[in-house]
Amino acid sequence: MPADRIIAAVRSLLAPARGAAVSVTGPAGSGGLLACVRGAAFALLVVLGGCAVEAPELKPTRDPAGAVMAFVGAMRQADVALALRVQLPPDDLRRLREAWQRGQDIPATDAERASFAQSIALLTGKGAEKSLETLYEAKVVRNQAELRTQIPMWSHLLEGMLVSSVRMRADLSDPEKDAVANGISALARWFGRIDPGDREAARRAIEVLCATARDLKLESLDQVRDMDLDVALARAGIAVRGFKRMLAAYGLDLDQALDTVRVEDVVEDGDEARVRVRYELFGEPQTAQWRLVRVDGRWYGRQTLGVMRNQLEASLGGSGATTTEPPAPAGPESPADDEPVESEPVESLR
Repeated sequence: MPADRIIAAVRSLLAPARGAAVSVTGPAGSGGLLACVRGAAFALLVVLGGCAVEAPELKPTRDPAGAVMAFVGAMRQADVALALRVQLPPDDLRRLREAWQRGQDIPATDAERASFAQSIALLTGKGAEKSLETLYEAKVVRNQAELRTQIPMWSHLLEGMLVSSVRMRADLSDPEKDAVANGISALARWFGRIDPGDREAARRAIEVLCATARDLKLESLDQVRDMDLDVALARAGIAVRGFKRMLAAYGLDLDQALDTVRVEDVVEDGDEARVRVRYELFGEPQTAQWRLVRVDGRWYGRQTLGVMRNQLEASLGGSGATTTEPPAPAGPESPADDEPVESEPVESLR
């Protein structure tokens, strides 16, 4: 995952854009539906980022399967800090911190501060839940007949675009393309089944949204801009957990899917490896492959590491390591070799 996209993702979690609360409030609304689908991927993306305060001690994982399951375990815990620590070598983490700080040094504008304050007030103020439910009724329920005809159309359109782009990837084998396409189709079917008039789901999502916003304890944009990477990504973990609960209110239980992940096959070839995993999404069996590379005896996602290093070199210059290997993505981008904290392996999380 490119460094600038990780940094932008974390900042977006902590500093919602103007109007974002309206969109999230009605995940079945026209803007909210797209945000919900985008968010399902966004939740996965964001977990790639961070080094939180008081992060637990890691025991390096020396085999590819352990590297993959370490990442899956971090995602299951919504531990943004741990996820990045198993995704990047220490020197790359140091350079990511530097890139983060450079971005933080850019002062916020008055318009950005006002937009942030408006969003936070809408989400955390007295009676926020009631206000958002009223907004949901006005923006979504009132237009539910139209939305019920549009949602399947959007679902098929998004599925077709994404699957077509996967099929055109020259760097993926046919089995890898099939695995990614099957996962996209499963998400598209879920997307198409969302009921915009489901008041109970909307109520649960709104409760989670407001509770999460309050748990973040953010009072101003300047507070966010003053955070170092450790603090920001510790807060991002709170946001990820809340977002997963919001998706679950609409039937997309990411934790349930992560609980089913099992390593099926590992093929090592020198300092490269492929790991195939099996998991369930909405009760349907799915497969995915990770390509990993060994660096200093530890395994890391090959595409993530290569793209990140090139992005950091472009952003920071200097003597940081860059990769001369072309990225070789395969299905989900896999993490590296740090074993998860002294917590249960994913196999026992069910």
